[in-house]
Amino acid sequence: METNTQPTEYIAPLPVAIGGNIEKIKSLSVRRLDTGEELAINGRAAWCLAQLVTTGQKGFTTLERPAPRISHYVFLLRKCGLPVQTIEEPHGGTYRGTHARYRLDVPLVILDAEFAS
Repeated sequence: METNTQPTEYIAPLPVAIGGNIEKIKSLSVRRLDTGEELAINGRAAWCLAQLVTTGQKGFTTLERPAPRISHYVFLLRKCGLPVQTIEEPHGGTYRGTHARYRLDVPLVILDAEFAS
């Protein structure tokens, strides 16, 4: 198990390197710069937060970052108090309609990140 304990400032919407392979992230500890609140995010919600951090202002869709239940991970982050925006984007094709793009617009400091080995 690998740990990154050096605080990294992340002020949305700028992307940041979390300091490890975010596909193997197990947990993230962050502090909101707007409120000072510290949060510990674990599991797939931590993976989702890492995706939001690294994609910055652009955000991401399930087409760009495929994973099961992304809307649930976003729900968990919102339940922790993180404001994640959902932006509806149109798409064409045979099954035209809209899809969601998720974006984090809150300033964070990453306090700690834990990765699976």
